[in-house]
Amino acid sequence: MKFKILISNFVLAFAISNLYSQLVVNSGVLSVDSGTVLSLENQSLIIDGNISMNKSSTLVLSNTVEEEKIIGGNTNYFLSNLTLKGNWSLETTIYIDERINLENSLLDIKSNQLWLMNGHILNESDDNRIFSSGTGEIMERADLIAGISSNPGNIGITITSDANESNVEIRRGHQINNTLDKSSVERYYVINELSAPAVVEFSFLEPEQNNLDIEKLVIWNNTDNSWVPLLSSEFSEENTNIKALLTEGKHFLTLFEYESSSDITIPNGISPNNDQHNDILIIGGLEAYPNNRFVVFNKWSDVIYEAEPYDNSWGGENVPGYGIANSSILPDGTYYYLFFKDKNEKTSVISGYIEIKAGK
Repeated sequence: MKFKILISNFVLAFAISNLYSQLVVNSGVLSVDSGTVLSLENQSLIIDGNISMNKSSTLVLSNTVEEEKIIGGNTNYFLSNLTLKGNWSLETTIYIDERINLENSLLDIKSNQLWLMNGHILNESDDNRIFSSGTGEIMERADLIAGISSNPGNIGITITSDANESNVEIRRGHQINNTLDKSSVERYYVINELSAPAVVEFSFLEPEQNNLDIEKLVIWNNTDNSWVPLLSSEFSEENTNIKALLTEGKHFLTLFEYESSSDITIPNGISPNNDQHNDILIIGGLEAYPNNRFVVFNKWSDVIYEAEPYDNSWGGENVPGYGIANSSILPDGTYYYLFFKDKNEKTSVISGYIEIKAGK
């Protein structure tokens, strides 16, 4: 027999005795009216019918026992607000319209999706967090405003785009990624199809560090099934955030350790003012890599200089046909580079930045 439970205009708490371990809705609708709080204590919630939570309603799930409780069933959960206390595991898809609030809680989403439709995560920390023991991901779609820093869903990644972007899908997962000789932190992000360059700020939590050296962590991007470090390397030890510059397109980002090879040295700046001192970018050890490739970008990821091979002759000139139309010395500022020891081998890349200070 189908039924409908309508809960409205008050706080309802289920304090079911310990003889029962879960609240089950086999069919019909569990409907929670606007402004109402539905609170369950020490009960798994299994819904095979439907759950309907109207705007500003809240589902509070409290688990004070050692056993992990379950949020599951054969339906997707469309929730306005969800507050979790204690340890929970997800066995279905959840859509959050406003907030998911963690209060001394660990939520394992396993291989399921947690969609933040217009919602965001509150109070995530080292001891109070969302993770996945399987392939589950936190999902967000965001509208970005050009030049404005955005932290969609408070999932740990900040994006500042050079253009307005609509409906950009961002996914956060919690698997360790591997190369032949490296393992990443236990977190990654996928950003779908940016139409313009953007600066991203990637953060992570201590339990996700995977015994890696924080000071050596750099954002890497997986392109064509090959991991390469990104163009920047600005690291804030205070809040374990790392910034990088993205080009347009799709990005799969995580953090690996990175160290420049000691046999190549690339200066962080040149001063091309014809004083015969530091006018040219001289890369130490270049002679050992005759098949190299050197590429310089501006902050919008426009290529403004490229050489195959580089021969220690660049003095800050802009090459005609790249970026800026003329071939004069570039304006003072910060530029980014990729140096490939072997132009045919992506993993041979060294990345960093160059300051040009000609005094113009």
